[in-house]
Amino acid sequence: LMRAQGDSYDELVRSAYPTPGEFDDHLRQLAAAEQEINRAIVEETEAGKSLGADLQLEAEQVAACRRKVLERVFEPAG
Repeated sequence: LMRAQGDSYDELVRSAYPTPGEFDDHLRQLAAAEQEINRAIVEETEAGKSLGADLQLEAEQVAACRRKVLERVFEPAG
């Protein structure tokens, strides 16, 4: 988004990712990276097992928020 043109977050996203599919691909890559970080946390920390459920819930909530952003940014004008 740093190289994108626009005066709002939505404009920046549409500039950087011209289609909903491109933005969705980016969000999926981001989620995959976050999942790997969460996996490492669970494996490498003493509290990891108890954190696992919390991290999964957080990931689900973030995914729902990102879906809403995608829908808002690319909603048809009208």
